[in-house]
Amino acid sequence: MSEVTLGGKTIEVAGDLPEVGSKAPPFRLVDKNLKDVTLADFAGQREVPNIVPSLDTDVCASSTRKFNKSAPSCGAGI
Repeated sequence: MSEVTLGGKTIEVAGDLPEVGSKAPPFRLVDKNLKDVTLADFAGQREVPNIVPSLDTDVCASSTRKFNKSAPSCGAGI
């Protein structure tokens, strides 16, 4: 179990969060073109994933816009 803060309250979530700077485990996600991508697709690149439940919500859409503006400053390509 891991702990995160939601709405100012600490809650437990299933699984263990990776340590900052650790290597990413193998994964499969859906990209902006609705195609499956894996960690291997990003070999040699810096990965900074932004994972949200749904872009159909104002909060997730706003968070994603903020992430996209900030990502280049940490070396991530959009």
